[in-house]
Amino acid sequence: MKRYVRIVVKRDGKLLLLYQKGLGRYLFVGGKVGDENPNESWEDAAIREFREEVASQITDMVLISERVVTLDDDANRGMWLGRYYFAERIIGEPVNQEVDKHSDLSYWPCLPCEGMHRVTIDVIELVKNLPDTIIVPRES
Repeated sequence: MKRYVRIVVKRDGKLLLLYQKGLGRYLFVGGKVGDENPNESWEDAAIREFREEVASQITDMVLISERVVTLDDDANRGMWLGRYYFAERIIGEPVNQEVDKHSDLSYWPCLPCEGMHRVTIDVIELVKNLPDTIIVPRES
């Protein structure tokens, strides 16, 4: 079974979401696990994906959900096992580093909205009462 990881960041009661052009929906930051390194751990994948996609570093995170989903789009067809981590502390303000893949990176209220995947909506329910992520500025 293929694996993916998503990272949830919360700021001022809002959640950080990317609009993924290829899928046409809002998702938490993340991606595939073990694509280039089959022995990559879930946590290492979360740290790598977060750094690659938004140029920030996760220093503390906690697993909040594990889901099996079936995708039917051409690029990702099949069964996937996903893990969702809540970033308790990060270094650096997230910035969209993959503008070719993501047309938007922004904080959204902890409410479901049109264009969100059903799993994203489920995870919002899990994190809406958690405290905000601590975002430490980058050192110059």
